[in-house]
This record gives sequence, C-alpha cells and structure tokens, in this order.
Amino acid sequence: MSIVSDEHNKTYYPRYRPPSALATLVAFGEIENLFERFCDKIGKDVSRFFVDREKIYDVLTRVDQRKLHYKMYHDGVIINELKEVATLAYWIVRFKPWVYLNEEDNYETSNANELFAMYAIISTINSYRSCQSLPAFMLSSRISNDFLYTLETRLISIDEMVLLVDALAHQGVS
Repeated sequence: MSIVSDEHNKTYYPRYRPPSALATLVAFGEIENLFERFCDKIGKDVSRFFVDREKIYDVLTRVDQRKLHYKMYHDGVIINELKEVATLAYWIVRFKPWVYLNEEDNYETSNANELFAMYAIISTINSYRSCQSLPAFMLSSRISNDFLYTLETRLISIDEMVLLVDALAHQGVS
C-alpha cells in the first residue's frame, strides 16, 4: 500500500494523503489473512476474536505514514519489507486491535496482539531469508519468551523495533 505518488515528489514537504479506499481494503484483506494463518498456528478460532477495525485502520495508516517519512527524510529510500513489518508490529502492540473473547463470552486481556506481532515478524524474516538463500530463522524458546515479555511490558521505540527486526533477519550472516 503506497501513498507516494509523482505529485508528492513535486513539493519538498508533501502533505500526507491516506491511501485510497481500494488500497485500504486490500491492506485489510492482507492483514486479516495473516491473522487467520496466525490463529491456525496457535490453534485458536479466529471468530473468537473481537476486531477493532478502526484501530487496524490506524495501524495501517501509521505504517503508510512511515513509508512517506522514509521517502522524505532518507534521500528517497523506499521502506523495505523488514522495516515495514517492524513498523506494523510496533503499532499492533501499541493499539492492540484484537481482543480474545473467552468461552464465557467475556473479553479477556491476552497477549494475542504481541504474539501476532511476533508471528508477522518471524514470517517476514523467513520470507526475506528464503529470498536471500539463507537458512530459516528460528528463535530459541528463551529468546522467544524474552521477546514476548518485552513486547508486553516494555516501552520500545519504533526505531528500536526496526533495528531489532533487521538484526534478527541478518543473524548468522557475516
């Protein structure tokens, strides 16, 4: 989902314009498909989650704004998939758009958003490493637990998240 057009490049400080309705629908579909694969992986029924679509729209908008930020302030650099998923994960953890509905039909606080953010990161890293002909990426259970704990309880900046994801993606590469 890209908002940077030729018209944006005509001025030094372009005004942010949200993506078109069609681009937003496509992005919603992509994130919902990824969330369904995540639910399959953890063995939870996707219908047991309440989804705040407004928060997902905010997540997608923030990711889109970050793409423009990179283009403007990093000499026209287009954000890569690792930076994009790090940004996505950051905003998912911040906004928490999914809430699990337990068996008694009560909403409960769970770490579904943090686990989903980790799933998105690891999936993207493995896709990236596959394209680079690198071995698959695996987190040890201790590091996985520490990473989840960090996402749940610590304040991590967006730039730290980008750096972390980039470091994980290139782990073991000389």
